[in-house]
Amino acid sequence: MIYATEKSVKDLGDKVNGADKQAIDDAVAALKKALEGDNTEDIKAKTEALKQASYKIAEEVYKQQQAAGAGAGPQGAGPQPGPDANAGNANAKNGNKSGFDKGSAEDVDYEVHDN
Repeated sequence: MIYATEKSVKDLGDKVNGADKQAIDDAVAALKKALEGDNTEDIKAKTEALKQASYKIAEEVYKQQQAAGAGAGPQGAGPQPGPDANAGNANAKNGNKSGFDKGSAEDVDYEVHDN
């Protein structure tokens, strides 16, 4: 947990504000200190505090991505159909709702073994 959080802060350093970064650094330091002892309740509490602090990173990055995405406008929004975009529609018309071509029993190769 410590490594993953430190890596996230390092990778997203400029996207995380100073107060959140300081809170995470403090939580990491507190958890490292707690891990030196044998008090499992303290370790659990410090781990939970680090989790809550790390959620701030995800929340902040998500907000920034939403703000950047809002500026793109409707032209860049939504998935673009690929080359097989109509394959699912053809299967749906034939009664196959899953989009998977199951074939028929005549398509199967099999051998009969007498025991």
